[in-house]
Amino acid sequence: MQSNLRRFLTFIIHALILSSFFLSLSCKSTSQKEEKPEPPKQVYKEIKIGRALAAKFIKKYGLVQDTNQTKYLNFIGSKIAELSPRQELNFKFGILNTQEVNAFACPGGYIFITKGALGLIENEAELVGVLAHEVSHVSLFHSGKYEAKEEIWIDLVASMLSPGGDMVSTMMEAASKELEESMLENGRQKEFETQADASASILISELGYDSAAYIGYLKKMKSTQDNKVFIKTHPPVDDRITAIEKFISDQKLPKTGKTNVKRYKQNIPKS
Repeated sequence: MQSNLRRFLTFIIHALILSSFFLSLSCKSTSQKEEKPEPPKQVYKEIKIGRALAAKFIKKYGLVQDTNQTKYLNFIGSKIAELSPRQELNFKFGILNTQEVNAFACPGGYIFITKGALGLIENEAELVGVLAHEVSHVSLFHSGKYEAKEEIWIDLVASMLSPGGDMVSTMMEAASKELEESMLENGRQKEFETQADASASILISELGYDSAAYIGYLKKMKSTQDNKVFIKTHPPVDDRITAIEKFISDQKLPKTGKTNVKRYKQNIPKS
């Protein structure tokens, strides 16, 4: 009983850290642009599961509490999110405190990149490629779709059988745990990674960045020693690069563009 209570309290603490962190980002962003309206009912469950999963990543790795770097990350990420068809979501971007080289997309628009990945990235175009890939996973529903009627039914049953929403919490916890295992152990389906790479290529082009930069980043990912989770959970890098280059050629997307090396290095200094 005490162990269950301890786990519950630990989860609540990390959820509060997550909420306060992203709330501070929301306050900064809403001072610059009009706040988005409340999301429709059908995305409530997606956002709840995404928050639970995001809290798990923060618990596992820790969150980099660097205001300048996080503000820059959200500035770049917001430009990508503006092109997403999922305008009902308010995308948030954070930095995980680990030297592992990776990035993660949680349902509901919670996007993380690791400190190790930022250290490997050399310019803004590479960063855009990585974030665009993760935003695309969310935009393409690669973590599943969540029906509004199912959410209403869960809430109704929970209110009747379990005061305090314990049933909802349990179901959110189970769903987020399954996604966490998928991202850290099994990876997404190969076609999902191919689709996200293709979508990222379009977003890179739409924003005027150098499409070769993302390919260059993937090549570095292949050779780094801090990519064990990435290699385990993603298709072979060479296969991805071949598919991206073919897609860019078939769609006649521009192969050159801006890289913004100086701005990246100013905001994400090498430690």
